[in-house]
Amino acid sequence: MSLNLRSYTIQYALTMLALVGLGFVAARFEFQLPPGITIWLPAMVAAQNIAMKHGQTTGTPLEKGVAWKLAWPLTGCALAVQAAYLVVSTTIYAVRGFDVWNFLLFVGGPALFVILLITVGLLYLTNRFFLGLGVRAGIKAFERQGQSK
Repeated sequence: MSLNLRSYTIQYALTMLALVGLGFVAARFEFQLPPGITIWLPAMVAAQNIAMKHGQTTGTPLEKGVAWKLAWPLTGCALAVQAAYLVVSTTIYAVRGFDVWNFLLFVGGPALFVILLITVGLLYLTNRFFLGLGVRAGIKAFERQGQSK
């Protein structure tokens, strides 16, 4: 299976932006979205969509161990989008008067590093799991197309 990293990144970013917008609307009505949803849900959606396309076009499952290897580049793309989001949101907070550097110093480097490692691990596992689900769903759609012809 070859990955379309561009498609994954676009789907991830658009889903994340939609969730950020939904968060603003929800805050207006004094409702809060679950923490971390802007990280995990875009990974789920994007990984499943690109894998589903593979399953629909080929009708074959992934070879053993391939999903584990393919999840790394997807995780890298997700981290790049998250880093861009972090830069933009940190800049907005700084412009609005929040002292971001004091907050980061308060939390500390080791704690931020542990949070980063946990985030990378969970993103990787999310991408790997939803690659498998997407391929299986695509294969089912491929089989249904074959039966309807």
